[in-house]
Amino acid sequence: MKRIGYCILGSLLLTVKAFAVKPDTVNIENQSVYSYTNGNVYQSARDKTVIKKYLDGLDENRLDQPNLVRIKLPSAAASDGKFYVSKSADYSNATITNIKKGDTECIIMNPIPQTLLYSKAVIGGKTVVEKQTFIDGRVRMIYVPSVKNVRDMGGWLTDTGQRVQYGLFYRGGELDFQEQHIATQEDIDELLRLGIGADVDLREESESHQTHSALGNNVPYIFKNHASSDYTAIKNDALKWKEEFQFIVNNLREGKSIYSHCIMGADRTGLQCFLLGGLLGMNIDQLIKDYELTSMAGKDYYRDCSKLILYMEYMNTRNGKNLTERFYNYFRNDLNITDKYIRDFRKIMLEGYESYLKTTDIEDIYEEEATNDDTIYDLSGRAIEKPAKGFYIQNGKKYLAR
Repeated sequence: MKRIGYCILGSLLLTVKAFAVKPDTVNIENQSVYSYTNGNVYQSARDKTVIKKYLDGLDENRLDQPNLVRIKLPSAAASDGKFYVSKSADYSNATITNIKKGDTECIIMNPIPQTLLYSKAVIGGKTVVEKQTFIDGRVRMIYVPSVKNVRDMGGWLTDTGQRVQYGLFYRGGELDFQEQHIATQEDIDELLRLGIGADVDLREESESHQTHSALGNNVPYIFKNHASSDYTAIKNDALKWKEEFQFIVNNLREGKSIYSHCIMGADRTGLQCFLLGGLLGMNIDQLIKDYELTSMAGKDYYRDCSKLILYMEYMNTRNGKNLTERFYNYFRNDLNITDKYIRDFRKIMLEGYESYLKTTDIEDIYEEEATNDDTIYDLSGRAIEKPAKGFYIQNGKKYLAR
């Protein structure tokens, strides 16, 4: 009988232990975002919009904010400490933030969806709480309170069955210039922590400082002066879209994530993301939802799918058996983008930077890019006006400048 009792007790202890380490699940999508993205399907850009149904309370609340992942402490912190967050149980490569005396909780900042995270709070040399948390949801809205409409382009399912990778391309509102749109240093630091290393500024001259990125002087920056109300920009701004796309791909190749913005991250940013999403293979339902999610940022940000009709009508005049092919032909023919740039963009955005590196070398990068192009490139793919001594690429061939 004792042996049976011990066995039962042992089983109970194992059960309790297993239950204790069972991960919590937190969906970082707020209820409005979750209901909107999962509650309907658009078949075409001419479908009647449903976004207004999901904007209740927008005047009092921002709906472009994620649900925060909060780790409660057993009691208010008696002294300062450290909070560790990692994808690994051994806390290798952990993100470490400070716990201040009196804190009652810690926050896992802007986690990537569909990941399991390990976290622990250490105060006075003792681990006072340790958690496993599964981050659920798909739409990754970024918590930087001083900036509106910031979100990760990742998570959308493409026509190949692949999902757009998180953490590579972010879209949002401006970080500087207009008084009501100036990011705090804390939020700038958070954007940099996310790996953002290049800035695409889609504003026009009257809206921008035009000289450098608000993220820092050392952050690569491109400014091409897009008019604020030009809905024919899909056709008329072809050269600008080309130069910005090349800038995006060149920086992605170097492992830098992108932040693209206009003033509100709505129209010009919305058009750019429409083009990039279509090239990656997002369908019309996803392209519309990605565009309309801007409406969650505030009553002045309302955008519905009617804005996409002109864009889609123009795209449907391009050759191609399906929507993705028509986007490809737009980039290839309208923007004169080489196949190599397109393949690299898709490779990085759909499979990740590490996958891209495994299948790429220097010769492969420049196989097609500069063919019939007198532009001089350095070995990182950047256009150079006055080359110094060293190796460069011109018309598809490497040469040594002396």
